Amino acid sequence: DDADLNYWTGDNTVTYLSRQDWAGTYPINYNEVSIKLSDSPKMAEWIAELQGRTYTIQTDSPATEGSDKGLRFNSAFIQYEQLSDVNNNFWNDLVSQISIDEAVGAVIHGGSQSDTLTALENPIVKQNEGVSGFTTPYVDEETGKVYKFNIHSQTLLGSSFNPELAYDWGRVEGNSGLWIQRYDLWGTGLTQRRTPYNGRNYEYISEDPMLTNRMGYGILLGCAELGIMNGPKHMGFNDQEHNRAGISAYMTEQKFRETDLRGFQGGLEDAHGLAVMIAFNRIGATAAAAHVGMIQTIMRDEWNYTGLISTDMMNNKYYFNPESMIMAGITQVADFATDDNHINLGDGGVDATWSYISPDSVKNDSALVEQARENLKYQLFTFANSAILNVSTEKVDTWYDKALEGLRTASCILTVIFGAAWICLTLAGAKKKGDQNED
Repeated sequence: DDADLNYWTGDNTVTYLSRQDWAGTYPINYNEVSIKLSDSPKMAEWIAELQGRTYTIQTDSPATEGSDKGLRFNSAFIQYEQLSDVNNNFWNDLVSQISIDEAVGAVIHGGSQSDTLTALENPIVKQNEGVSGFTTPYVDEETGKVYKFNIHSQTLLGSSFNPELAYDWGRVEGNSGLWIQRYDLWGTGLTQRRTPYNGRNYEYISEDPMLTNRMGYGILLGCAELGIMNGPKHMGFNDQEHNRAGISAYMTEQKFRETDLRGFQGGLEDAHGLAVMIAFNRIGATAAAAHVGMIQTIMRDEWNYTGLISTDMMNNKYYFNPESMIMAGITQVADFATDDNHINLGDGGVDATWSYISPDSVKNDSALVEQARENLKYQLFTFANSAILNVSTEKVDTWYDKALEGLRTASCILTVIFGAAWICLTLAGAKKKGDQNED
């Protein structure tokens, strides 16, 4: 409800376009409408949301410190029963081992790579960028050759109107990830294109949510079948690229479900995608990464989505509110840091980014700490259901690899032979001409 501007103004300040009354609801120029926070009957609540205070740290409910129960992240503990159910007791017991410091820290400092969780022996998973493939170069240690897997634009793929082709591309992308042993990729754009002049349209598939839905389904299914976490972006009404951070997109629930979210639903719900990136903007007054309605109510509860949920680049500590993002269900905040999942690394033993966060400030908020552990449970469950657990890559040469290598070798040999023959014949011709001149 609070995504609707009328929720905050307390009246019918804006009229939403309706199929039942085109003439009476057709949009007007809202630049002529004056809306003031001071006139709102919910001014304090509205300001709190705009300031990111969707949740505030509590002080009256001590959290339980993590304790080692002997559980580890490996195939000895993780079998089919654990892989098939995120609510299996194993996962709850596993994350209960995480300390308060690490639980909160691993969520709010989860960009670039996952962090070491003491005693869990969890994998350190590096993230890769590229809506059209793996753009980070891969260097083959044996040959020294440099590879990139970057093939097409999303627009070109969407123009095919071919979900089967999208699935084939997902398989190619997934196999590429296995080949270079990189399993976490921000690898497709399912943002709905709002205007032909959007600066990043080449990253996005279409202006149509159902075309995006079906193409996204194909891409994410192809990757997921090979265990590659392909995270589409930017979910949550990324309506513009210029000044996108913090802009408020107000709407009704109908628009909420039938446009941007519909585009992501096919890949996350139907194809069981393994990751997603949340947009920079606000949904109504609430930062998208702190929007409980979208992340918890719809994605987790309705879609039964169990994958990673990442923010976009954390570039403003005043906008990205850590406690609000944790309570909304974010599994990792993209701060582009290294293995630093602690909230006591700043001066005085506080967090290095958010100085009001520390082990002491959060230890009496059991809801916050347990939600952080719950978020990490989804992260570890996703890693286990990806190619990260128990997968090794063995490179093999196919018949066409051997044929191409043979062709290259034969071409090199023939080039040398023909080059030598040309030199010999040229020299012989020059010598014969010289002899004739002497005669």
